[in-house]
Amino acid sequence: MFYIKKLTNLFSYINSCIFINLGKYQFTPKQKDFINLLHLTIFTTAQKSEKEIYNFLKDQTIPHSTWNLALHYKLIILAYRLNNKGFHPKNKLFLDLILRDLHKFNLEKDYILVIGCGGIGNFMTYPLTTLGIGKMTLIDGDYVEASNLNRQFLFDYHSMGRSKVDVMAEKLHFMNSKMVIHTYSQELSTELLENIYHESNQKISLVILSADEGNCLEIANTFCTSRKIALLNIGYLNDFSVIDPFYIPNLSACYYCEDSLGITKQNNSILQEKIKQAHKNHQAPSFFTNNAITSSMAIIDILYFFDQSFDQINSLNKRIGISNHDFSFHSIPIRKNYSCKYCSTDRS
Repeated sequence: MFYIKKLTNLFSYINSCIFINLGKYQFTPKQKDFINLLHLTIFTTAQKSEKEIYNFLKDQTIPHSTWNLALHYKLIILAYRLNNKGFHPKNKLFLDLILRDLHKFNLEKDYILVIGCGGIGNFMTYPLTTLGIGKMTLIDGDYVEASNLNRQFLFDYHSMGRSKVDVMAEKLHFMNSKMVIHTYSQELSTELLENIYHESNQKISLVILSADEGNCLEIANTFCTSRKIALLNIGYLNDFSVIDPFYIPNLSACYYCEDSLGITKQNNSILQEKIKQAHKNHQAPSFFTNNAITSSMAIIDILYFFDQSFDQINSLNKRIGISNHDFSFHSIPIRKNYSCKYCSTDRS
């Protein structure tokens, strides 16, 4: 095996402030370890075999514990990780901090269905495209208008009046010409999802829902639970960026396993009519911030999903949210209900 230094390494030695790296892998070594790690990192600027590294350690009288530290804090990584193909090279540096095994991470054979191509749809499809996703289907019946341009960055004034899915497909294809993109400029329906499912010769890996019109959530949840397809609902509650429980067949709760999210319809028709009147002319405060934060949260969990690091998924069996004011974290647990009328068949 061959090893090479990680390009994101950072060494700091200023007066009494000694540390290596930033973020999750930041640590404060002893002074002697700092010097040894510095020498070892410089030596592996070009890839070296394991034998060459062991000989270097012996020649420089550097203890083997230094090598263990370098591996544990990812100062030095397997050389093949930097040669991984299939997605934007800059992504590799971040993914190697997040994923368990970057070498096995490849989305070229995966297929994502995106419901809703508004602000969150823009934020979600952009990184997924640069990650090398193989196939993507876009569903949205809206057309680009001026009010979209404060956060839907894939659109501009030249896009106004055109179908969102068509403009988005063009922009994404410029970034990843190998990705297969299908578009449906129409409202979501059960019939549409079933047609897409039956007409495709490839299994859908994940459905991303970022539309809140009508009964989109129930349609998507019913479809995904019946077809055993993973589903993640991404949105915001005014000034809270929120992602709902990540539904993974045979593993986690769907959106209707409990009523703690307040999504079950009530039978009081008079009261519901009054609520409908109160909601007349309601507009969502869709802004760059609440869209960007929720999408960033979702991308991390989606990375864990495709890495099959299910125990790392933050939104598994819970709704999680971040306040756009003070960045405080909030969560609502959702227990999997094995009698749920939607996903109870997961046991079969």
